[in-house]
Amino acid sequence: MYKHRVILSTDIGSDVDDALALWYCIKHPQIKLEAVVTVYGKVNLRAKIAQRMLDLAGYDAKVAPGFSYTRTKGKEIWHTGVEGYGILSKEEIEKSEKDATDIAVGVGILYKEILENPKEIDLISIGPLTNIAAHVHTKVIENIKHLYLMGGAIKYPHELNENNLYEHHPLPEPEHNIRCDPDAARDVFDSSLPITLVPLDITRKVLLDEADINLMRARNTELSNAVVSMLDYWLDYRSQQERKKITSTALNDPLAVGVMLNPDIVKMKKAKIKVDTEGRTLVESKEGNVNVCYDVNVQAFKEDFLSKVLR
Repeated sequence: MYKHRVILSTDIGSDVDDALALWYCIKHPQIKLEAVVTVYGKVNLRAKIAQRMLDLAGYDAKVAPGFSYTRTKGKEIWHTGVEGYGILSKEEIEKSEKDATDIAVGVGILYKEILENPKEIDLISIGPLTNIAAHVHTKVIENIKHLYLMGGAIKYPHELNENNLYEHHPLPEPEHNIRCDPDAARDVFDSSLPITLVPLDITRKVLLDEADINLMRARNTELSNAVVSMLDYWLDYRSQQERKKITSTALNDPLAVGVMLNPDIVKMKKAKIKVDTEGRTLVESKEGNVNVCYDVNVQAFKEDFLSKVLR
């Protein structure tokens, strides 16, 4: 029997970790995935990727595009150019872009699902926070059970630990999900929403390596084959970017799902988070609405993740 009713807000299709997180949600017996709402850039294409994964799994959940644009003015939308590769045909990719509209149907779904099920649905955000920020001045915010957020960096690329979490230096690098729409992130962190922040500082410690990918390859189902194909395209893209062969990838987004399922795999402390204009997530004080994760049991998480997606 499931323990968590979930809506997933995702920019699936660029970094493969979104697809890995969706796979984890689909396969985990404790999760009832109510809806997938896409965000940022090619949201219609992203919705098609999510829908195809659900179809391959025989899983029934709502899927719809959210906001394609950001609340922060002047932000250029970033794409890898390989969105949809490995799971959609070239014709499907081209059609999704041709049929794209600016109607953010998914934002309405989020609104409706939350208000019809007050305090019953956990929201997992693994992309920019634009969809969620749209609701900060509505009743939706007070009726979300909890927000689990992969995003931000507290000290990264420097080491984060219990002793330096509240120190103001060194400054972190802006992390992608926050940097893409700092205004939206600021609105969400400044709200009363209870948040668990799973930052880059700990997600980069959890790697999916060649051996793990080979296990996935050996699973040989329609869904696993599609995910592995997307993984291969992502690793090829990263190899070209880095000009060296990349054979592993961080389980950034799946870790946010894992923390919801089992908070004991991380250590966390309360904080108030401030988002600056560059998209840095800065710890402002020890009192606040955010549980900041600062350490992770890598082995415990990976064991659960792999056991569920490979079952």
